[in-house]
Amino acid sequence: RFLLMPAFALGWYFAGSMLRLTRSSMLEVLGSDYVKLARFKGTPEWVVIAKHAFRNAMIPIITLAGLQLVLMINVAVVVEVIFSWPGVGRLLMEGLLSRDFPVVQGVVLLAGSMIVVVNLLVDVLYAYVDPRIRLTG
Repeated sequence: RFLLMPAFALGWYFAGSMLRLTRSSMLEVLGSDYVKLARFKGTPEWVVIAKHAFRNAMIPIITLAGLQLVLMINVAVVVEVIFSWPGVGRLLMEGLLSRDFPVVQGVVLLAGSMIVVVNLLVDVLYAYVDPRIRLTG
């Protein structure tokens, strides 16, 4: 029961934009020619939506999800301070208030490296979702 308010505070903002993007991306893909062709060939509707439409609509959704994951974890610092939870947020606040700059630098470095790692994972997921995207080096 103590998790309800912080989870609601974190998730509400991000859920709206994710649902809006998913809906618009699916509507765009459902009107394309290959989805119409799959329906014309007699493929069941759930297969058309799951395999043809949703898989091709995933690229912008994955991009937004990666960005929102990093934002959500970094905003969780604020939620930890507001709801008095021990964690990185309280550590950052105590470091700022006591002018412990190595701690503040460590938290900022952790947040920055998290951005890099999540962006790398998003790029790898692109190649998994859409085989036309190749990972070449």
